Amino acid sequence: MTSKPITRGTRLFCALMISATGSLGLFGCSGTERYDMGQTIEMGPLSFRVESVSTTLRSHEGKPRRVIEVELWQVSVDPDEDMDLVRFLMRGTEFAPRPQIKIRDREGHEFSGRMGLRRRDRWPARFELAEASGFTDASRERADRFAEQHLSMGPRDFRMYINNPDRRPGQPRAVWLQLRDYRPTR
Repeated sequence: MTSKPITRGTRLFCALMISATGSLGLFGCSGTERYDMGQTIEMGPLSFRVESVSTTLRSHEGKPRRVIEVELWQVSVDPDEDMDLVRFLMRGTEFAPRPQIKIRDREGHEFSGRMGLRRRDRWPARFELAEASGFTDASRERADRFAEQHLSMGPRDFRMYINNPDRRPGQPRAVWLQLRDYRPTR
């Protein structure tokens, strides 16, 4: 039995297939999955959805700043757990929160969110696109220039990331959603 020689094209094809398979494996290991607005997200003992997004302009130290508001709806909770969405996503104290939720603008700048008070099973999260006060004059000028970029941005210019602080089998390590103008059709 004679074997055919391996051609250059066959080697190239095999190399491309091995490379593609390897990169898919690495991507899959990250544990961060894309979800759509309105899609149910299961994390830890909770199930919830991102149901609406809005943007407003607010004044911060006399200058306009973009504020992104996202509403999350808690769908269900494991009956054996005493947990709500705020305590799940905003672990830590009032003075040193460790939020599990953030947004990132199209330039890659990140902003942590704050969860608001409960309105039945709806939880507002607010992202104020401004730096904290108490910085130098030079950094204040940089913050003002930076904030001006956000004045022309809308929800589509941001992605929201949610880390799962209590990952269970079959659940993602984290999720991301492309924000957009969205209201549920209920």
